[in-house]
Amino acid sequence: MQRKLIKQGNQGYTVTLPITWIRTKNLKASDEIEINEVGEGLLLSVERKKEQRDISVDFSFETEFSIRARLNDLYRLGYDQIQIKYKNKEQSELIGRIVSSCLLGFEKTSETEHKLIIESITEPNEGKEHVLLRRMFLLIKESFNLTRESLETNKITCLDELSKIYSKIDLYDNFNKRNIYKKRMVDTRFNHYWNLYSNLLLIQHSIYYLVKSLSNKRFNISKSNLDILDHIDSIFDEVYNSFFNNKSNQVTESSIKLKEILYERIHKKIMKSSGTESIFLYYLGELTRLIYVTNVPISCIISINE
Repeated sequence: MQRKLIKQGNQGYTVTLPITWIRTKNLKASDEIEINEVGEGLLLSVERKKEQRDISVDFSFETEFSIRARLNDLYRLGYDQIQIKYKNKEQSELIGRIVSSCLLGFEKTSETEHKLIIESITEPNEGKEHVLLRRMFLLIKESFNLTRESLETNKITCLDELSKIYSKIDLYDNFNKRNIYKKRMVDTRFNHYWNLYSNLLLIQHSIYYLVKSLSNKRFNISKSNLDILDHIDSIFDEVYNSFFNNKSNQVTESSIKLKEILYERIHKKIMKSSGTESIFLYYLGELTRLIYVTNVPISCIISINE
């Protein structure tokens, strides 16, 4: 539908709103509405008091994997209270571990036989997404450093620290995606942020599983392969700086470097490798590919910001 602008005074304009929308939203004269710019358009919305969203679920016959996946999904979907029916003590303890390790701001608030409630208690405010995103980058950089130090000594000593970082990245990923859903993606950048969070999560997982796969094996990583890890680490630094400094040209440059590492160095080495060296090179290839893919949402966000 189209509406004509009506001039009001020297600098103001008004436009009439569809009466069906006014009636549907139960609006009247002097009520306030929210107006947000979205791309080339305007989004009109009614600011309502936020209602608590509750849900009841039955995990009695669920596996650990499905319980973890469903709790993550319900958290991201913005539920404030989740009432859970469970089967036994082991499931209750599992749910408690998932809440503390994956659901930032949620706690178990009550429990009776075979039933418990978890709910939002101390969530950070929604303005913390950017802070937590920067923290995700910095934790991954820390993981690169811990991994490099362990590999250089031919002895895995950082698995526990990487496991803690793994859990923190999970927490921040879930919280930021929860905020995206609660805002209903009115900003075109939110889809790209969702992909960025997912890719950072996968990068951290790859570093963790690289180290874990070598933790129970004897290994001796060659200097040339450690140099590749250092190169990937330095490019991740470039990606971090390009994102937080809005440098689109640096994103392109890092993508070119990553392709060169993957196809000209890692792939050729894998063809000639065996044993633990093959495992190490596999994960280097995975890290390279994931960082390369991460540049896609980063470049989109930068271009929108520009």
